[in-house]
Amino acid sequence: MANKLVARFAFCLSFTAAALVTMYGSSFAAQGSGTVVAYHLNVTIAGRGACIRTNPVLPGNGWACVYDTEQLYNELNELLSAAYINGKTCIIVTSGTDPFGNGIIAIAECD
Repeated sequence: MANKLVARFAFCLSFTAAALVTMYGSSFAAQGSGTVVAYHLNVTIAGRGACIRTNPVLPGNGWACVYDTEQLYNELNELLSAAYINGKTCIIVTSGTDPFGNGIIAIAECD
């Protein structure tokens, strides 16, 4: 009986851990602000536009990216490009993280 209880507990624990790992990519929204100091483009990642890094760094791994699932995809890319070129400070709100740990940009405001 004790062995069955331990086996059920282990199964439930592993199922819960797997569910948490699966949810990681989309569950951590964050906000940060800083001067855009890096602007990165990578054509090998489908659907991803610009990625930026700010000083001070954004929450998480410090990078945030625009994805084509956002309604303002082109506008966000243009805004962040201009912010990088002109050394602007931006407030970035992310809706979660991508598979690389980068924030997914939902809102950007630059002065």
